[in-house]
Amino acid sequence: MPEVRNANFYTEDGLIQSFCNVFDVEIANRFGKTACVRIHNIEKLRKHLDKRLGRKSRFGNCEYTHDHQRNHFLKSHDDAWQQEYRFFWPDKVACSVELPPGIAEIVWTA
Repeated sequence: MPEVRNANFYTEDGLIQSFCNVFDVEIANRFGKTACVRIHNIEKLRKHLDKRLGRKSRFGNCEYTHDHQRNHFLKSHDDAWQQEYRFFWPDKVACSVELPPGIAEIVWTA
């Protein structure tokens, strides 16, 4: 058993909205999805969601690592195929919001 002298632990729940940085039907299939949409303006979408949720999100591309470290934007290298971009709001309350018309378009269906 390894000797751990200095370990940091954290728990931070929240709402995560994940997107794929590329249009790739194979990625959609691996997720078991039956449709893909193209977001026309990700910044406009983020601001809309921030306003509706009443708090500012953290956002950015996920990074992938071979070691044990993880956070909402740092995942295992085994997940690198997902090519994720995320919004994160530190909140534990589930919610629904309506999106403005024209924010996205369907680009593929199974």
